[in-house]
Amino acid sequence: MKLNGSLRSMVTRGTALPRRLHAGGDVPEGALLGPPPGVPWELLDERLTAWFRSPIVTVAHRPISQWKTSGAQRLWLGTADGRSRILVLKRLDYSSSSLPAASILPFDISRSEQMVYLQAGKHPTVVPRTYLTLDLARLEVGEGSLVVMEDLASGWSRPRLHHDYALVVAKLDTIHCVMSDIGTNAGLAAHQLVRYNEELGPSLAELFERLVMNEPTVLEDPEVGALLMKWDSVRDVLVAPALPPAQSVFVHGDLSPANTFIRWLPTPAVKLIDYEWLGFGFPHADLACLLKRARPSIEESALFLYASRHRSIPPAEHRLLYEWCQICRGLLDAVYFVSHWKLTDPSRGSYLPDFARASLERAWLAARRVRTGQILRSR
Repeated sequence: MKLNGSLRSMVTRGTALPRRLHAGGDVPEGALLGPPPGVPWELLDERLTAWFRSPIVTVAHRPISQWKTSGAQRLWLGTADGRSRILVLKRLDYSSSSLPAASILPFDISRSEQMVYLQAGKHPTVVPRTYLTLDLARLEVGEGSLVVMEDLASGWSRPRLHHDYALVVAKLDTIHCVMSDIGTNAGLAAHQLVRYNEELGPSLAELFERLVMNEPTVLEDPEVGALLMKWDSVRDVLVAPALPPAQSVFVHGDLSPANTFIRWLPTPAVKLIDYEWLGFGFPHADLACLLKRARPSIEESALFLYASRHRSIPPAEHRLLYEWCQICRGLLDAVYFVSHWKLTDPSRGSYLPDFARASLERAWLAARRVRTGQILRSR
């Protein structure tokens, strides 16, 4: 589709909205009337109207991401045929201005998510239904891409109970097959992605020492400071692990409960969002992310289920790989979020959110288990 000059230059920034967008319709509490600022609404309006086969007459939005300068927005749309729809609009922009912490990583997270949503139609059992994907840079109407997808907040829920986590573990092989198919079709070579295996250890240790260990505001936290006193022993396990051989696969990379949605009826299903961290390595990396803050009983039953479904190596070796991935997960969380707050709000200084601190504590527990051989005595 070729755009005229006025449309190429139009990226709404608080400009007057088309009159028909203000006509009627209920705006949810906390939502803002009109489309999100900074998006080429005329282009989205045209494409969505064609998809719905009815003109959009009302629109409201509300941010979903609370810590990102660019992220997902929930859209409430009313069309002329009297129907209302709730969708999610996500901007895929990994430039230094939108997601500055991404620039400090030793790998590129800018390509994978767009590739996933471009292939969403081939994998409806795992990837949310995608209505529209726009490459704004190619269309000369902005930076990055826009994706409009189904809203999983309606009819789906995040894992919470034992059987919820068991469902996700049971679907993990399917998830990894989908990630592999998407990565292969997109031409994403393994070396271009995050490597969730032994290769990650040295670079992650260097990042942690440079970006976290030397941050005064982080060290002022007594709980974090106490953890960092034992860094040398954690580093030894991270950089020179005695890991058993394990097959590497394409993994989601950020398979936390926040990014995981389940539905039991009409048939059990799992869908995932946020594919920036798609990578290649141990499948246990996804287990570690899923279970890093789960109750011990849920964690143990999920690990037992995974090991029972993958008998090529004994349960103790599964546990060793899992605990090593927990170390990586905790350090990645700390490196990323300390850098994020330092770069986005320099006046505030570096800051480690509670959930990232919990991940770091879990990493230290994992290192102690690996170092003392405790896991080799587990079931």
